[in-house]
Amino acid sequence: MKKKILTGGITLVLLTTMLLLFNSPASAGWEQAYSYRMNISCENLDDGVPIVVNGSGGFTINGHKQIVWTFCSGAGTAVYYNDETDYIIANNIEKLPMEVEFGDGASYNPTQIWGDYVGVYHLTTCVDSTSNSLDGTVTGATSTDNAQTYKAYHFDGSSDRIEAGVSEMWEQYPLKFEFNIYPTVVSKWLTIFRIQKQTENGYGYMAFLSNANKIQFYALGMSSSVYDRWESASTIPANEYTHIEIIYNGDNDVTMYFDGDEISVSQTKNGLNGAVLFPAGTNTKLIIGARYYGGNIYSDEFTGNIDDFKINNGLVATSASQAYSNQLGTSGFGNLGEVEDLTSPPTTTLPPQCGIGSGCSLCSGWVTKEVAHTGCGEPYTECVRDDNGDGIYDQVCCGGTVNQVMVL
Repeated sequence: MKKKILTGGITLVLLTTMLLLFNSPASAGWEQAYSYRMNISCENLDDGVPIVVNGSGGFTINGHKQIVWTFCSGAGTAVYYNDETDYIIANNIEKLPMEVEFGDGASYNPTQIWGDYVGVYHLTTCVDSTSNSLDGTVTGATSTDNAQTYKAYHFDGSSDRIEAGVSEMWEQYPLKFEFNIYPTVVSKWLTIFRIQKQTENGYGYMAFLSNANKIQFYALGMSSSVYDRWESASTIPANEYTHIEIIYNGDNDVTMYFDGDEISVSQTKNGLNGAVLFPAGTNTKLIIGARYYGGNIYSDEFTGNIDDFKINNGLVATSASQAYSNQLGTSGFGNLGEVEDLTSPPTTTLPPQCGIGSGCSLCSGWVTKEVAHTGCGEPYTECVRDDNGDGIYDQVCCGGTVNQVMVL
């Protein structure tokens, strides 16, 4: 029978720490071109839905604020950057379009973000972000920092307005009108927008904040007396922003959302049959903040702020809560993760395993060193184990650590 002698003071303890280097999923080499990455959380967003990165507050690089629009597209959508002037948005395969509303970076194919939109006005300026280039002109309204996303326009209720041309695509349905309003007065008729033939008081669409503080949306026929009207059951508060979406399907149906929640609406029919049809060749305009009344007179002007006015005829099925949650910077809706330093590849330690120098609790099969070799557990004092199944108990637990047993 072989004797097993424990080597007391000369017990050899081998403690090996193994590190495994790993690379992130393939990302078209962005790590070689950029020093840092911040992942965009897209788990609650549909691919292709326009978002403002990290919510309406934007994000900072080296202390410089950036307000950037893009969309999620598959795995690994992230901001890659070297500094505040040199950054992109990309996934694991390709560079993605981005529009810098404010910041130090350069936009990249920005109109591709708005492929299903017929008009997008961030109201930092009145430039149309879509490929339609239907830029607006400002009369009276002034820029304000009291905005939902960076800047808005303030309307003082006295003929202030923004006017822009319209596209023939605005006769394609369904249409979604999306905007943020901040009325500073209530219980008064306030025009949010009107799309109308400039020489007539009919044809088009119109949205009011009514004197009952409810949203009214009109689809207008050949005159202001031929219309369908929908009114929200809920009211809009003064002196705070409300995100509103109105979806019109061109067939006597309207859905409204306030701050991402669907709102009950009531309908009044007054002679309009079917969808709105604009007469060919007419001078039709979008007016934000007022409505044209004829004779160069504008009426029911808005009092307060309007921000991020968009019209869409393709993505209307997308949940309104996605846009609102993204605007708030809600987790999973386009918020940014922590900064990753790509110049030092991240490391991770292998899971601890049973072996010389490891904690005894990581090993199984411990028995007493007595002849009976009965089961032996915590605190494993002088427990022994057969390491390789050859019938020789060649490991021992000493002081909570696995040690080698010298076999004679």
